[in-house]
Amino acid sequence: MAKKESDHGLSTQQKLKYAAAFLALTGVTFLLGMWIMFPAASLERRLNAELAHQLPVPVTIQQLKCSFPLTLTSAHVRVELEQFPIEIAPLKLKPAWSKVLFFKPGITAAGKMFGGSFNILHTAGSGTTEINARNMHIGGVIPGFNSITLQARLDSADINATLGAGVEIHTGTVTLKALTLTGLEKLGLNKDEINFGDFTLAAHTENQRLQLELANPQGVFGLKANGFIAPPQLSPQARLNIEIRIGNMPAEYAQLEELLSLAGVRKNTDGYLLRLSGRLDQPYLR
Repeated sequence: MAKKESDHGLSTQQKLKYAAAFLALTGVTFLLGMWIMFPAASLERRLNAELAHQLPVPVTIQQLKCSFPLTLTSAHVRVELEQFPIEIAPLKLKPAWSKVLFFKPGITAAGKMFGGSFNILHTAGSGTTEINARNMHIGGVIPGFNSITLQARLDSADINATLGAGVEIHTGTVTLKALTLTGLEKLGLNKDEINFGDFTLAAHTENQRLQLELANPQGVFGLKANGFIAPPQLSPQARLNIEIRIGNMPAEYAQLEELLSLAGVRKNTDGYLLRLSGRLDQPYLR
């Protein structure tokens, strides 16, 4: 029996094949046009000008290249954050084809920084963003103590957030390895360095607050912290309210115990209690 055909002599299956071929040809033509019409040099200038206009911190894209299909690769991106500049080399941007196929335009970003790598999947419209990072070496000075530096290896970070006017984190887990404090001799301590061990930070949004919990199960100091950032949309004006508890003070760090007492940090049966307060851009420890 012959297959049933439409009024124009084409079966439904054939019409679907022709429609798919037409869409594919249209897509390829569009991609080729974009690739040819926008030279990398002019696109690099346009992107840098737009970033300078839109972002509160200087961001520079260098050595931009376009590749097929619709992939942008920058050999070097620099973000000029005060006291903590970020260099990404390289950075690759391309459409999130898995989202595009379901009519949810998005973009993926992948790059290397601080000796490690990261991947970002961002969906336009909703602002939903997934961030994954691995094996980064990070560090910086302690606010208010320019002679003391904090260093660690970011083993992994998995964060779900919304990017819009600000950054709102919904859930996240960060694992740090070998968190080390150096420069303590300048405070009069015999030991210049303390290795606090490994930490795990868990975060989730609840009641308009970003709840945080920090665990250090194998550390010699028995450190743990919990608290929140409000509102959960991270901005320089967001408020910190985090309690940090030191559960154990090894004998070799008796000087540190004396320093805490002189600083007015109170001790109870559970150890020493410190509080991190203030705004994100101006935190203080007491």
